[in-house]
Amino acid sequence: MLPGIPIFWFIIYSRKTTSNDFYFPLIVTVIFIIMFVIHTIRFVTNDMKKG
Repeated sequence: MLPGIPIFWFIIYSRKTTSNDFYFPLIVTVIFIIMFVIHTIRFVTNDMKKG
């Protein structure tokens, strides 16, 4: 998941044409943070179930 972030940022910034696109990287970053948090929570809860 994490190695895909630079690719996303490159695609977003290569298509940057208007000032409205400023919010696009922000949204993508928030989405990735949420995904990372969910993944971490799942990992921790699965670890607790095993232990």
